[in-house]
Amino acid sequence: MLRLAFTLVLTALPALAADAPPVTVMQPAEYAQSVGQFDYAAHTIKLERLNELAESGGVVIDLRSREAYDAGHYKGAKWLGPDVTAEALAAIAPDKGTSLLFYCSNSLMRTRMISLTDIALPQAAQLGYANVFKLERIWDEAGHTRADDLALFTAEKAN
Repeated sequence: MLRLAFTLVLTALPALAADAPPVTVMQPAEYAQSVGQFDYAAHTIKLERLNELAESGGVVIDLRSREAYDAGHYKGAKWLGPDVTAEALAAIAPDKGTSLLFYCSNSLMRTRMISLTDIALPQAAQLGYANVFKLERIWDEAGHTRADDLALFTAEKAN
């Protein structure tokens, strides 16, 4: 029985792959050029602006681990994790005119050298989303985050 199920799965794989849209793969030099041309300053917003855009229909996207998201996240945030793909973004925001508001662990506290939001922004822009923003870090130079600000990102728990 297990052998039959395995054979059926292997037989179905080519059909599933045929239905998937082709993925455009960027070469490292193309990616470096794209990132180098991306205007991060114009796409970095303060917490107050994220709140305003979220209230007016922007989609808040959590790039943290699933465990961190489940433990608590920004009210109404959609979990994407670090895997930013055309399909995942289309499922979250089919309208490419929608404001996408990204945050990750590094937005909330000092965690890593390169923020996932810095990686996600140019990818989303390359996929045709014009209104992409990342949350400016809410921690200070000493690595402290105001409790009131951090509470916004633990207010809602996953079901």
